[in-house]
Amino acid sequence: MSKPSTVSKQTSVLAMSCALLATGFGSLAAIPASAASFTTTITNAGYVPMSQTLKVGDSIRFTNADAIAHQVEIKPTTGYKCTATPLVIQPTKTHTCTFTSAGSYTYSDSLVVGSGLGMTVTPTRVTYPAEVTLNGQGSSNSAGVVVDIYAQAYGSNAFTKVSSTVTTADGDFSIVASPQIQTSYRAQVQSNGAPVMSAEVSVQVRPQVVLGLQSSTPKFARFQTRASSLISYAGKIALVQRQTRGGNWVTLKTTTLGSDSSATFGVNLRNGVNRYRTYVPASQVGGGYIAIGSNAVTVRR
Repeated sequence: MSKPSTVSKQTSVLAMSCALLATGFGSLAAIPASAASFTTTITNAGYVPMSQTLKVGDSIRFTNADAIAHQVEIKPTTGYKCTATPLVIQPTKTHTCTFTSAGSYTYSDSLVVGSGLGMTVTPTRVTYPAEVTLNGQGSSNSAGVVVDIYAQAYGSNAFTKVSSTVTTADGDFSIVASPQIQTSYRAQVQSNGAPVMSAEVSVQVRPQVVLGLQSSTPKFARFQTRASSLISYAGKIALVQRQTRGGNWVTLKTTTLGSDSSATFGVNLRNGVNRYRTYVPASQVGGGYIAIGSNAVTVRR
């Protein structure tokens, strides 16, 4: 039996090496280049630049350098994900879109902002649960115009439609809203087939904190306090405070709220009039809420 020649072995090794190299080069060719990041500036004259050719993984940071808000419309309308939907960008603010499909994309405004449509909110700071009134003036100063109200609550990355109303004879409109946490509102109407949007108005919300007297003796009083909002305050700290003769509040101690967001505590009474409250500081109220003191309770000794 003849043995394989050295040349045949070398030929086989060479063929295998070429195949491996070809496979390797093919894999390298399939690896996409590093994703790039671009910036598009929105000015009162338009978008700079107005279009971009992008690869998969590329991103665009839209920066609003104009004095009014803009809603960016990207064409094609698919192949990307943005940090806000719809992509409404307020003055000095930015949003980023990351592209999942390669291609050429263009930008334009799909929304005219502030063209005579204005809205205010009263009050701008409320205690949970509460209602506010949104008052506005339509851009056409005529009756029967449908006004859609959009809201964006704390923690949300997009505005959603929450209610609608119609303008009165002089173009005014008014509607009641119930913010449960820090919320921004805006109004939107249709004008000549295009949407027109007001500037945003915002409402700050405090949790509700109440204090009640449970019992008292000539020298000692026992209270119960409770905090409530959309979130639980179990484990949060409330400050127990007494009002001085000068009207300032001084902290006597702290109390920890239980599983039902309440706590019971006692204080030693001074001679004369004693006024107490509990106070939940900003570090304890939770995101989307602002610090608040409870009602004051007076105990005489």
